[in-house]
Amino acid sequence: MDFRHEQLPAPLWGYSGLRLTGHNRSDDLAMLIKSPIRGLQPSTVYRVEIDAEIASNVPQGCIGVGGSPGEGVYVKLGAVGIEPNAVIDSSDNWLRLNIDYGNQSESGAHARVVGNLANSQQCDAGANVLWELKRVSTEGQKIFAQTDENGTLWVFAGTDSAFEGLTQYYLTTLRIRVESKEPSLP
Repeated sequence: MDFRHEQLPAPLWGYSGLRLTGHNRSDDLAMLIKSPIRGLQPSTVYRVEIDAEIASNVPQGCIGVGGSPGEGVYVKLGAVGIEPNAVIDSSDNWLRLNIDYGNQSESGAHARVVGNLANSQQCDAGANVLWELKRVSTEGQKIFAQTDENGTLWVFAGTDSAFEGLTQYYLTTLRIRVESKEPSLP
């Protein structure tokens, strides 16, 4: 796995982003970025909406081991009151997230599936596939998250992959809207 901030490849040279790279050997690889939002009310439930822009050079309709390199890599956005971390599962010694991220195409209590890595190009384009920007959002999917005792909420964006191979993409923009939960909302 690798993570870094850098300029995007052609034809997106005018953009920069956070590049996430990982080779999935287990048929289930989660990669994500996270950031705290501080200064909110302690132990308070908020409604969170997240919009993200990603850059992908993975065309749609490709075949891969475990799943497609585009449609088999699910983009997830979410929020939670504890810092998302990888922890060792004592039952099998695998690293797992300490939050409910869901499983591949399934949303979890803290994350919503908002799309996949496939861009608008077709797999038969071969080596001529270009990097392009893609917008995803939790709009229409309710995310309610409770801050911790210090008024901190963690937001995150990433992927959950069934594709058993190399995945690389960029997160170029992340917009977060946080509002107090109304008493009449579920």
